[in-house]
Amino acid sequence: MNKQRLKKLLIGDFTGKRMIRSFVVIYTLFAVYVYFRADSMIFLPQPSSYEDTKDIIKLKTRENQQISAVYLPNPTAKYTILYVHGNAEDLGHIRATLKKIRDVGFSVFAYDYRGYGTSQGTPTENAAYQDIDTAYNYLGFAE
Repeated sequence: MNKQRLKKLLIGDFTGKRMIRSFVVIYTLFAVYVYFRADSMIFLPQPSSYEDTKDIIKLKTRENQQISAVYLPNPTAKYTILYVHGNAEDLGHIRATLKKIRDVGFSVFAYDYRGYGTSQGTPTENAAYQDIDTAYNYLGFAE
């Protein structure tokens, strides 16, 4: 078998139509992969940087998972800030930030998503929505 024939058999004819078709197939496969792997690509829980102490509040979600939270009250505060940390942090990482917020005159409440810190469960997009609802309701706001 000569080189040209082998090349045509393995690679095929180079045409615009073939290139577009290949692009569509590759793009579709990539989109399907990202769709099913999105939560693990977005949520990156690390080992907990803290241990549960008397300051850690355990909130129960609708699915009976316990998530960890902390409340730093400021007796002179008119407002409470519900602080939601980033996707590679937990309450231990943000403790100093929470204290600074309290020290400038606000009460502050923060929680860990499921799977972060000492919270139970696995982090997903839907779980993140439910966790913030749980924290919000704990502060006394109805659903």
